[in-house]
Amino acid sequence: MPTNKEKAKKELLEVWSTECHGNHREERIIKQFYKTYKSQKAIYWYTRESFLYRILNKGLREADLDILFGLRFFLVDLHNQLKEEHEKYLRLFVSSDPILHVYRGQAIAVEELNMIRENQGQLISFNNFLSISTNHNIAISFAKSVTLTEGLTRILFKFNIDTRLQGVKPYADISKLSAVSTEAEILVMMGSIFRIEDVNCDL
Repeated sequence: MPTNKEKAKKELLEVWSTECHGNHREERIIKQFYKTYKSQKAIYWYTRESFLYRILNKGLREADLDILFGLRFFLVDLHNQLKEEHEKYLRLFVSSDPILHVYRGQAIAVEELNMIRENQGQLISFNNFLSISTNHNIAISFAKSVTLTEGLTRILFKFNIDTRLQGVKPYADISKLSAVSTEAEILVMMGSIFRIEDVNCDL
């Protein structure tokens, strides 16, 4: 009798196959996922460009409970692996500065940027997973590479993470686990909260 996880995985694969029918690249990825997926590879699959990455971020961005329920087994695996990597990361973190300085370049709605600017000193919560980089130049390049449409502008976030804090949402360097290992990437758990200290936009 299939376990709840096996049932949830089967449901995901059915949706994935239906949504991407005729897309030969996605069909190859689906077969690979079916044959090789295991809990210890959740971060790899999150960082791989595919329908899985897109639908998960759509579900988080829109708080779509139907989508998130369909991805429940993957979200649990992703959280557990990130938590495990977070513990390893802090054990091995050696620096004279306990503050981890990381960056994220992206496009943002002008009205959202204005809201952030008006709320300096306040807290901001991110309802999605945050892919951020220890490399300032990579983040800037990513922001500049984004094609802007009406109502969007570019922004570079700088996050200062105090590695001494306990009981926070997990984050870790996933460079060795990511499908894109050249981005000096830190992955931060969804629901993380930061304080807005300053806003400057000159990209």
